[in-house]
Amino acid sequence: MERDVMNDDRRITQYICSINDCELADCDKVLMFLPKDRQEKYKKYKMEDDKKRCVISALLLKYIVFYEYGVKNIDEWFYSHYGKPRLKYYPNIYFNISHSGEWVAVSVGTCNHGIDIEHSFRDAKRLSNLILSEREQKESQEMSLKQVNNYLISRCNLKESYVKMTGQGLLKPFTELDIEKRGRHISLYDCGEKIKGIIIKQYKLENGYWYSICVECEEYDINQLEEISIDELFKMIF
Repeated sequence: MERDVMNDDRRITQYICSINDCELADCDKVLMFLPKDRQEKYKKYKMEDDKKRCVISALLLKYIVFYEYGVKNIDEWFYSHYGKPRLKYYPNIYFNISHSGEWVAVSVGTCNHGIDIEHSFRDAKRLSNLILSEREQKESQEMSLKQVNNYLISRCNLKESYVKMTGQGLLKPFTELDIEKRGRHISLYDCGEKIKGIIIKQYKLENGYWYSICVECEEYDINQLEEISIDELFKMIF
């Protein structure tokens, strides 16, 4: 029986899954069980890895929504003003999807939020004018190339999670956003004004991956980021 999402705990559940152990033939088999939106996108993709990401993201969403809220039917989606996807019959469930390289990440909760997973890129310094605020650019000037690359990917990752929370995406210039990190505490400023009422967390993963989550709430439980295998997801279907 589906639980009353309105009265559910204030928490966000987040998982990552690797596409490396996923076979395209298996994706074809589970396609009919996925939301129509995902089926249509799957058929449009040409690259195998894109098809795998499409299927895994949908399976992760089904997995979390079912085991956390008892909801089985997530077939119909609608899109907000900025194109952010939502579940048509469960407006109190918020979810976000991100992928980079081998990893697909999905988060689900009862509060608006955004996530981003990024892989470190070489020679990131050439992108600093597109990512960093004026203050951040000055702060990075004395850093080594390796430090600058980590600094850039960290800031890009954090800012991406914020604009995915708001739904603005590429409409919001990253240079207007300024990140201040003091230990584990992260503050975000927009055009010099501190953004209040949000929680931001960041994880540095293995092999050069970064993961961030931004939640539109000051008091909220964010479950630890967990990894799940593709076999575990397929068990839900077969």
